[in-house]
Amino acid sequence: MQNEGANRGGAETTMRYKLSIIATPEPEGGFTITCKELPELITVGYSLDEAIENVKDAFMAVFEIYQDTGRTLPESIKISETTNPDEGSLIQLETLIPIQFEGLASVV
Repeated sequence: MQNEGANRGGAETTMRYKLSIIATPEPEGGFTITCKELPELITVGYSLDEAIENVKDAFMAVFEIYQDTGRTLPESIKISETTNPDEGSLIQLETLIPIQFEGLASVV
């Protein structure tokens, strides 16, 4: 498995991953984040922004567990590799937006 930030010929290499995360509001406030591709990835935050910020740390913890146990991350979450340091901190999110079609037939 390629190490995060591995050195290839003097240049830092950063892998980028695409994770489908689910943010669940908690009754007492805040959000719990889970990931369907990596069931071990669980994090929380008092706000949605904070919870999403915590995903990187949670991902790195899961990454280390996978390395320590000889497992590989699912290929489906790897989207690119870059040596450009500005691209290493990008976060790509997908979201579901509930929309009610009152008086309109939904398009299926």
